[in-house]
Amino acid sequence: MTHHAWSILLNRRLDAILDIVDVYMHDPMHCLFVDGICNLLVFLLLESCILRGYANVYAILGEYIAKWRWPLRLGYNSGEHLADIFAEHRRDKHRNAKHLKCQASDMLSLMPIITLFVTNVLMHLGINIMDECNAWLALADLVDLVMASTRIKITVEQLQRAVERFLERFVVAWGYDWMTPKFHWLLHFASILFRYAFLLMCFCLERKHRVAKRYAGELTNPSLTSSESLLKEVVSHHFGQVQSPTSFDYSVGLVGPRAIPKTSQRALYRGLALDCSTHEVMYSQVMRFSALATCAKNDIVLLKRN
Repeated sequence: MTHHAWSILLNRRLDAILDIVDVYMHDPMHCLFVDGICNLLVFLLLESCILRGYANVYAILGEYIAKWRWPLRLGYNSGEHLADIFAEHRRDKHRNAKHLKCQASDMLSLMPIITLFVTNVLMHLGINIMDECNAWLALADLVDLVMASTRIKITVEQLQRAVERFLERFVVAWGYDWMTPKFHWLLHFASILFRYAFLLMCFCLERKHRVAKRYAGELTNPSLTSSESLLKEVVSHHFGQVQSPTSFDYSVGLVGPRAIPKTSQRALYRGLALDCSTHEVMYSQVMRFSALATCAKNDIVLLKRN
């Protein structure tokens, strides 16, 4: 532990107001995806393959990831960006750091694809790696539950069982030596869910860093007033965003709709036998199909009935 004289935990003036330790919440994002448990398990899983003779497993996984296309809402138009994480020139960095070095959002996006790689490839290699694969699958189940807790009701018992199952399988595969303090954080998730009914994610807060960096990059002559100037820019930026009529619009429909070109209108009206005078047809690259999610042009959408 590192001693910080001005840490909020050491501020005695807060004693009469609240118990800092009592209201502390372990953040799943930093626990799992920021030099976290998921990053460590990718490294351990691939190292297990290398020890059993599959020295090129990084390249194979990179090729597998490159075949996938992510939804436009995640900001990836192809698998190139994520596949490059496993490129040869980055492999040694991961192995030296003893975890997968990537952004938290990248690690989250990789989780389902690596899980498919485990079930469709690694578990069929015929090598003694089943314990390691089972540990990864238990982690994938746990991550699904944690991420779903912000959108649907996850019971405390479900979450606690998933945590315990993963920890048990991890110990079978790799023992206790690789466990970091973040493994202990997992044991707090169920009690946090019980107390607050959700697990607070830091993804949105972390993305806010980009706004400050955007304006801080233009401060070429730092002075005593630089911080005040930066704060004004960031506040003004946020005011501008929230004043937009669509900032808090989560209704189902097109996002940023525009009228379709005249030539397309005429073809559409003829094909659908519509009266041009009573219908206005709009289009967009993105549409919202629920208050929680969107789909975009070139995405694949699964429709469920009954």
